Amino acid sequence: MLSRFVCIVAILALGSAPASAELLDFTQQSKAGTTSSPMTFSSGGVTVALSAYTFANGVNPATLGGSNIGSPTFSSSILSYSDRGVGVCSSGETGGPQGNSEGCPEVDSADEQSKKVTNYNEGLLLTFTGAPTVNLLGTVLNRVDQYDTLGIYGVSTLGNLAFLGFAGTIMNPTNGFTVAKIGSNTNTQHVLTFTPALQGYSRYFFTTTTNSSLPTRGDGYRLAAMTVAAVPEPATWAMMLIGFGFIGMQMRRSRRRFAVAV
Repeated sequence: MLSRFVCIVAILALGSAPASAELLDFTQQSKAGTTSSPMTFSSGGVTVALSAYTFANGVNPATLGGSNIGSPTFSSSILSYSDRGVGVCSSGETGGPQGNSEGCPEVDSADEQSKKVTNYNEGLLLTFTGAPTVNLLGTVLNRVDQYDTLGIYGVSTLGNLAFLGFAGTIMNPTNGFTVAKIGSNTNTQHVLTFTPALQGYSRYFFTTTTNSSLPTRGDGYRLAAMTVAAVPEPATWAMMLIGFGFIGMQMRRSRRRFAVAV
């Protein structure tokens, strides 16, 4: 009786574990605007809240490792959304959130609309719920040009940032992901596959790897979509393993009974 019960629990646990990747779509068709509140997106059992941040222009985004997202270096900003995806609209930045404009909707470190260097760097904080940790398998970035760079940090439970990559520009990465371009012009959509997947965190911080004080400034991108896989609670995996063990024992006992009967 006990073995049957454990087998049933194991089957239920298997059904609750994520069987496939989830696609989160951050584009807002027919909508364009800004908000100071996090935007929430869900797919399957995974939910993510996107929040906008800025940090000092003198801080190179590639050297944020070890800093804390709750420190005075970081401050909340305005989230911008459109049919091209989500970005950050810092104070004093020109250009609206319209789907076909540049400027505000992008995660960048320079005002692309006016071509002026400003005193900020931008980033998006992604906070996942529904699992202890979430693996990032890939992402879709819009409005990418030849100067655009991507930097991603894992954020610990205490708020500390750990640099996960990457090197090179989005168009020509030197490590960390493969990229497929959609469209023929320079300001277009790029599909990134992380190799290997980024893992171990429930919060990730998306920014650039250069800032506007450097010769090649960290021009922006819009976060359009992301493919993720939730990692189950350790207890779920443990229950599954125990259940499968009992299933194996029951199968062996059944075979022995059948052999004796014959």
